[in-house]
Amino acid sequence: MKTTRITSQSTNVDLKKENIGFQCDFSQIPEPGAWVGCIDGSLYRVPEDAIHPGRSPLVSIVCCNGTPVTKISSDPYVQITTARMKTADLDLPVNF
Repeated sequence: MKTTRITSQSTNVDLKKENIGFQCDFSQIPEPGAWVGCIDGSLYRVPEDAIHPGRSPLVSIVCCNGTPVTKISSDPYVQITTARMKTADLDLPVNF
């Protein structure tokens, strides 16, 4: 009888694949998902249509110092409770 071994490394690989914890400026968001403002803790849901040029919805944030955001999920419609837990796990402010 064959035995199959399952390791816990698959979780780490999945997180790297999804770029969870990736930080960039709001205007430079490269992929859809749920993003949190690093300074104010606001949640930004970025669907697939929002990242392609010429597609709507177009959202623009204007400020002096830029708006750094961190990706917390590849699912832009992640549940609020899950989003709060993931944000707290990344030591980011939670304001949603």
